Amino acid sequence: PARVWRAVRAAPIGAFRTTAVSAGGVGLSPVLGRLHLPGRSVAQIPVRNVLRSPRRSVLTALGIAATVTVLVALLGLVDSLYSTIDGARTVIADADGRRNLVSLDRFHLVTDPEVTAIRTSPVVGRSSTDIQVVGTVRGPDGSIDVVLELIDLRHGIWTPPLSEGSTTAPGSRPGVVLTTKAAHDLGAGVGSTVQLRHPERQGLTSYRGVTSTVEVTGITPLPLRFLVFMDDGSVDLLGLRGTTNVLTVTRAPGVGRGEFIRTLYGLPGVGSVTSPSTTVRAISAQLDEIIGILRIVDVALVLLAALIAFNSTSINLEERAREQATMFAFGLPMRSVLGVAVAESVITGLLGTLLGIAAGRLVLTWIVTRMLPDVVPDIGVSDHLAWTTVALALTLGVLAVSVAPLFSYRRLARMDIPSTLRVME
Repeated sequence: PARVWRAVRAAPIGAFRTTAVSAGGVGLSPVLGRLHLPGRSVAQIPVRNVLRSPRRSVLTALGIAATVTVLVALLGLVDSLYSTIDGARTVIADADGRRNLVSLDRFHLVTDPEVTAIRTSPVVGRSSTDIQVVGTVRGPDGSIDVVLELIDLRHGIWTPPLSEGSTTAPGSRPGVVLTTKAAHDLGAGVGSTVQLRHPERQGLTSYRGVTSTVEVTGITPLPLRFLVFMDDGSVDLLGLRGTTNVLTVTRAPGVGRGEFIRTLYGLPGVGSVTSPSTTVRAISAQLDEIIGILRIVDVALVLLAALIAFNSTSINLEERAREQATMFAFGLPMRSVLGVAVAESVITGLLGTLLGIAAGRLVLTWIVTRMLPDVVPDIGVSDHLAWTTVALALTLGVLAVSVAPLFSYRRLARMDIPSTLRVME
């Protein structure tokens, strides 16, 4: 209704006026006369053009912001995954891959020949007998299925680093070390108690499931929530004293990875030989392949931002053709006229890119904290956005829109100045 009323009230001659003139009273044009901008008249034109058509400028900035939001969210997700992997690699602290886990085909006595053969093998340096079983931990906020590892938390070959607490309980109650993700999901902290559902040996070969109350003694920053550690001094809780089904071993000096694997797999009772560092490197390699696919999406988003800017630039050049012809008539060179268009696009693109970076950061936080826990509940992905990603998004966003006006060079160079100015006669 407002537009109809405005059209009815318009003078007939106003309907024939060119866009260059009719635009003088729309947008923020009334305040431009009172707006004092630095620089000469030509330097003020880009800012005044942006303010003169605020609706178009805002829509263009929002379109660019939408593409940059998706770009930042995708790149930030990659940063978060890499940060999680780097954190796991730091916690494992085994960059050379010398520490390995040898899983046995079943539970063995620590004095069995199969265990002795592994520990005395010439390719093995240090070794320790550990226990690994599955169970369930229940806390105030829920329960999770876990892999319980009984290791020497005080003098073992490897012990999980702690961000809170210690490895032993102050009282007589058995203690466990949870990962940060597990403690968060269970609603448990250092000093609180949780219910641990675990197997207990009955006789020689039979087991039953029992529930024990244990104390959370420490928190480790490992990103895998299903790992729970307990000191091997509490092995009587499972009735498995004197037995083992996992050995932690290190390669002897001068022994290669291939020779080490071949020798151990040739021994009886060996089910698998894995290196935590190798697992982390394999995950990192798979992530690199995924990133290769995301690069295609990133390029498409940058091209989309450039297309939005090119469309807006084309409309602006068409609408302001008389102004450009006037600048040419007064002797301004092509670089000045084209520089005005580029500066106007850069202002709009910079506003849209900054808005997109802020929105992308919020989307990334939502993905990591709200969506990923439902998709990959057993992995605690860290919320991380690298400064290099922010700089890349800012560069690509501004660069994409600043290049768009350059495609209009031929159009400006072939402009018929007298014909363009004649529309005012």
